[in-house]
Amino acid sequence: MTAEADLLEGYDEELGGNEAQKRDCKGITTAVLVVVIILAMIFAALVLFTPLFASAHIGSKRLNISDLRSLRYPYAEFAFSENNVVMQSWEGVEMVENGVSRLIFGRENGAEISPSADLKYFALMDHALNPGMNPQNETFHLKIVNNNERLHSLIPYEIEELFRELSDSRITHDIGLRKEESVIQAFKWNGKRNDFVFVESNKIYYKSAPEDEGSIRVSHGGENTVDGLFDWVYEEEIFGRKDALWWSPKGDRLAYASYDNHLTKNVTLRSYHRLHSYTIDTNLHYPKTFAKVLPSYTLSIWDKKTEQAKQLDVQLKDSLSYHYLLAVKWVDINGTDRLVSVWTNRYQNEVALTICDWESAICHLEFEYKYAPRRWVAHDDFNTITSYENTLYFLLPHDIRGNAYQQIATLRLSTGNPRTPQFLQLGAFDVTSIDGINKETKTLYYHAAAPRPQQRSLFSFNLAGDSSRMAKSNVNCLTCTITNCTWAQAQIDEEMKKAIVSCKGPVAPHTTIVNLTRNLDKEETEYSELLEDRTYQTRFEDAGLPVIISDKFKISDEYVALTKLSIPKDVYAREKTRAIPVIVHVYGGPNDQNTKDATQIGIEEIVASGQQVAILRIDGRGSGGRGWKYRSAVYGQLGTVEVEDQLKVIKVVLKAYKHLLDPNRVAVFGWSYGGFMTLSMVNEAAENFFKCAISVAPVTNFAYYDATYTERYMGDAPLASYSDVTRKLDNFKTTRLLLMHGLLDDNVHFQNSAILIEELQNRGIDFDLMVYPNQAHSLSSRTAHVVGKMSQFLKQCFATEK
Repeated sequence: MTAEADLLEGYDEELGGNEAQKRDCKGITTAVLVVVIILAMIFAALVLFTPLFASAHIGSKRLNISDLRSLRYPYAEFAFSENNVVMQSWEGVEMVENGVSRLIFGRENGAEISPSADLKYFALMDHALNPGMNPQNETFHLKIVNNNERLHSLIPYEIEELFRELSDSRITHDIGLRKEESVIQAFKWNGKRNDFVFVESNKIYYKSAPEDEGSIRVSHGGENTVDGLFDWVYEEEIFGRKDALWWSPKGDRLAYASYDNHLTKNVTLRSYHRLHSYTIDTNLHYPKTFAKVLPSYTLSIWDKKTEQAKQLDVQLKDSLSYHYLLAVKWVDINGTDRLVSVWTNRYQNEVALTICDWESAICHLEFEYKYAPRRWVAHDDFNTITSYENTLYFLLPHDIRGNAYQQIATLRLSTGNPRTPQFLQLGAFDVTSIDGINKETKTLYYHAAAPRPQQRSLFSFNLAGDSSRMAKSNVNCLTCTITNCTWAQAQIDEEMKKAIVSCKGPVAPHTTIVNLTRNLDKEETEYSELLEDRTYQTRFEDAGLPVIISDKFKISDEYVALTKLSIPKDVYAREKTRAIPVIVHVYGGPNDQNTKDATQIGIEEIVASGQQVAILRIDGRGSGGRGWKYRSAVYGQLGTVEVEDQLKVIKVVLKAYKHLLDPNRVAVFGWSYGGFMTLSMVNEAAENFFKCAISVAPVTNFAYYDATYTERYMGDAPLASYSDVTRKLDNFKTTRLLLMHGLLDDNVHFQNSAILIEELQNRGIDFDLMVYPNQAHSLSSRTAHVVGKMSQFLKQCFATEK
C-alpha cells in the first residue's frame, strides 16, 4: 500500500539514482513493452466483446446531492439601477457594471435583503423564533443599514468594505415599535423614495425615513382583523406572497387588504422538540373543500399627505355572494394613478373588475365576465393588467380555430354602458403575462408559450400597426434568436427601453441584456451577456447532465402528448444492447408543464444519475401551454383523464425506445399532486405494470385539500365525483410502495397519508414508510435523506427481474 502511494505521488529521486537499475534498463524496457502490448490486447477485447464496459468502468461523472446547490443559478432578483444592473446572489447584493460584478452589500447569517430604490439603504430581515413552526406565524427582526455614507471618495470600495466589516461602522436602524425586540410580519419600500411601511401586531405602520424616531400608524388591525397580510390560502393559491401592500406609482398612496381571521376553521400543526415533555401545537386557518366559511377581504387606501385611510366600498352586483379578491394593481389612466381590483366568485369562473376612486372611496364596477363551461380564472390573468390612456389590457380566453388560448384583451373604459373587450391579433398560443407598454413607441411587451408550447419567450406587439393585417406583421419575438434561450424570463425597466432576460434553458442558465429600442423591426435581437461567469458555466458543463430527448406521441385523434426523456450521458453513448430502468416523473396538476424546455435538476436527476436510470416526463390532457382544449379536459374530474394519458403514453414510449428502456423495470415517482397521480396510476394500471412507486406528500382525496384550489377545478361537483385513491389499492400487493410525508406539512396535511396507511394495513399490504417530524411540504432540510432513501429503495426495486 505504501509503495503504491509513493508511485502515485510521482518520481522518487532516491530510486532514480540507483546504478543497478541503470545497467538493467534495456531489459526492463523490453519487458515493460511486452506487458503493455498484452494489456492493450486485453483492453481491446473487453471493448469489443463487453457491451456494458463503457458504462461499468469509464462512466461519466454522476450527479450527487451537492450538485443541487452548485448547479443552481447563483443570481436572482435583477433590477436596473441607472445604467447598471443590481442583482441578488448567495453572497448578497451585487452591482454589474460593464460585464463585471462587485458586491455592494453582503448577506449576514442568511438574512433576506431588500435594497431601497436608490441603493442608499438595505433592509435586513432575519427570521425570528417560531417554536410551533406555523408558517402563518413567521416573523423577522428588521434592521435597515445606511450603506451610502462613503468614508472618502478616493478610498477604493473594497478597502472601505473591509474597514466597515472590521469596525462595524455602518449606521444601522432597528425597525419596529420595540426596536430590536420587535417582530415584523411584512415590510415594503416605497418604490420612489426611501420611505416604507411595515406590519407589526397585525397593524400597518409608516416611516418617512429609517432615521425617523417615530412611526405613523396606518391601520387599526388587531387580534381578529389582520391588515396588510394574506392568510395561508391566499398566499398559497392566489397571490403567491405574504404581504398585501401596494404602493401607487407616484408613491403618494398605499393600498392594502385586510381580512377577518377568526371565522375560518383551523387545522392543528404539531411539532416535536428535544427536552420538551409536550408537543407544541399551533392552529393554522385552512378552509377545506366544501367549507361553509372562507376568508373575507376588504380593500383600503391610505393617503400619505393627509395620513388618512379609507375602506373602499366595492360595488359588485351580487354583493351577498362570496367573492375572492383576485388581483390588485395600480394603473395610470389618462395621467392619474387609479387602483384596479378584480374579484371572482367561489368557483372562480366569473370575474368582476372595478376601478377605485380615492375621493369617494368607491370601487365602481367596470367589467364583468363569465367563463365558458369548463374554464376558470387564474390570478396571473389579471395580476399583470396594464393600461394605455383610457384602455386596460388583461388576459382572457380567445377562441381560435377549434381551440381557445389565453390572449390579450383590451377594454376601453367608459362612463356609460359597459363595453365588450376586443382581442389583439397575436397568434395561436397562450400568453402568460403582460409586461408593460412603451407609450412613446406604442409597443406592448408580453410573455407567451411560443414558438413552441414548451418554451417561454418575450414578444413585442405594435399597437400602432394596422389591426386588419396578419398578426405576424405586428408581432416580434425578442428572445427567440438569443443563443440557448428557450425558456426566457424578462424584466423590463420603467422606461420600457431595456430588458434583463434570464435564460433558464436548454443548457446552463445565463442572463442577457436586450436593448428594446433597437429591436422594434428587426428579425435578429441585439443583446449582450450580463456577465461572463465562466466558473459556473464550466461547472455546469462538467456536471455530466443527462441527454434530453423531446418527442410527441398521439393519444387520440384529438390529442397529442409531449414527452421529455432524460438518459444518462454514458448510457446514451454506449452500444444500445441492454435496456435500462426508467422512472416516470409525474406531476399532472392542471395547467402544469412537466416537459418544458428548461434545465431541470431536481432530486429525481440526482437519484437517476446515481442509479443509472432514465427519467420520463409526460404532458397530456390537463397540461398547460396548449390552450383550453388541453387545459379544461380535467375540469370536474381530477384524477381521471390525466391518469389515463400517462399510462397510455408510457406504453407507447417503452415500445418506441425499446432499445433503451426496460419495460419490466418501470417506477413512478411524484410529489404533492404528483404523489396523488403516482397512487392513481398504480391503481389504474395493469397488475405488475409498475415495479415500484414513490409517493411523497400525496393528496389522497381532494376533499381533504384547500377549497380555493380544489373548487377552481372541481366546481360544484358532488363528493361522489372525487377520486379517492384509498378505495382501490390491490395493485400495491405487487407494486412496492415507498410513502414519504412530513408530519408538519401545512400544505398537504399528513391526514392524507394517515388514511392511506390505515387502508393499506387493513388490506394486509406491505409497504415502506418514511415520515419526517418537524418538516413541511418541501422537506427542504431533509433533502439528502430523501435522496438516500429513494436511491436505496430504487436500487432494491430494480435489482432483480420479475
